[in-house]
Amino acid sequence: MNNVEIFRIAMDVQKRIAPLFIYTPDSKQYNQEEHWTSHAKAVKANLLFKDDCDGYAATAAELLVEAGIPKESIKLIYCKTETGEAHLVCGVSSDTNTYIIENRYHAIYEWKQKHGYKWMYFMSLARPGEWNKVTNG
Repeated sequence: MNNVEIFRIAMDVQKRIAPLFIYTPDSKQYNQEEHWTSHAKAVKANLLFKDDCDGYAATAAELLVEAGIPKESIKLIYCKTETGEAHLVCGVSSDTNTYIIENRYHAIYEWKQKHGYKWMYFMSLARPGEWNKVTNG
């Protein structure tokens, strides 16, 4: 899949998720610090859903897979925001770029435009549970 196709699919996924997302911390919704789940079914049904950054990223990842993006090209990326807050985003890579889909920005962007983020660790969907340190971010 070429860069243009991946960019188009990533934009489509972001446009589908963003208007349906209602930010709600896991501690409030699930009564626990962390709870990762996808809301792809809700998005496909055009239903609102509540979650935080990890639910948004997991939803984006599932929709990217369903759109035909290879799991090797999709990553969940743990980072620190400009204020030091822990944050999770979804990255989708082409041969030349990695695009970020996340709840804080309604447009996708190249990871190099990191908005003050410090990239820490990533997990490829092709290797669930295997976290790797980001070495050039």
